[in-house]
Amino acid sequence: MAITTPLMDEILQHFARVFPMPGRIDGREDYLALVKTWSDQLDPYTDEQVKEACRRLMGKLKRFPYPADLCEELAISTPAPVVDSTSDVVAILALMRTELQEQTQLLATSAFLSTSRCDQ
Repeated sequence: MAITTPLMDEILQHFARVFPMPGRIDGREDYLALVKTWSDQLDPYTDEQVKEACRRLMGKLKRFPYPADLCEELAISTPAPVVDSTSDVVAILALMRTELQEQTQLLATSAFLSTSRCDQ
């Protein structure tokens, strides 16, 4: 599902033709770091979702976008995941219960070890 590096490169090049890039990009290495940063931030989204959000942003922005601009646009247009069935809810609750039990056990062990040290 992650956005591809070639698409991220294409998007940044497109924005750079329209808006001045912020800061100083000193050579190919800096540019590749910028592409990676953007790709990491947009990892949960598909290429199509990112392209559509970029199209909408182009009509709104007055400067080179930051990853946060695109993430905000994606959050507006990308629906939150929907739990499909009762069994999904039960599975999620079971995982949460297991996690809570593990944390409780760790706290109890920690408290026991603390009191054991004090008794010695």
